[in-house]
Amino acid sequence: MKYSVEFNEDFGTTIEWIDTEFDIGDLVPFISSIHCDGGEEFEELFGDDFTQLSFADFRYIEGPVSGTYVLCFRAEFEYDESKFPAFADAMKHSLNHIEIKLGFKDSAGDEIDDLYEGYSDVPTEAKQIN
Repeated sequence: MKYSVEFNEDFGTTIEWIDTEFDIGDLVPFISSIHCDGGEEFEELFGDDFTQLSFADFRYIEGPVSGTYVLCFRAEFEYDESKFPAFADAMKHSLNHIEIKLGFKDSAGDEIDDLYEGYSDVPTEAKQIN
């Protein structure tokens, strides 16, 4: 299944930037994982569990507290429901509302870990596309 989702200043993930070496504006974001509330448990897709089809219009806005940023972007992704039936069930349960966790790469394309901590997430509707 293919989905499109848009996170903006009203429906975005807020992070607390804890790294002192890298500036968020100097790094390249990508979808690290996708989370969905299945009712009793959260279901997650990581790495090769999904394909990032597009990632556009990334921007970060100063958050509600110093050192926090609201992450805004549009993305499309795809996953195989037959391989991840628990995630597919969670999508139905949550009415396709998901959270996306971003990772960041440096200019050489190397993934950089431990840059931020979660602050708040707003589950946002992923719309099915053809």
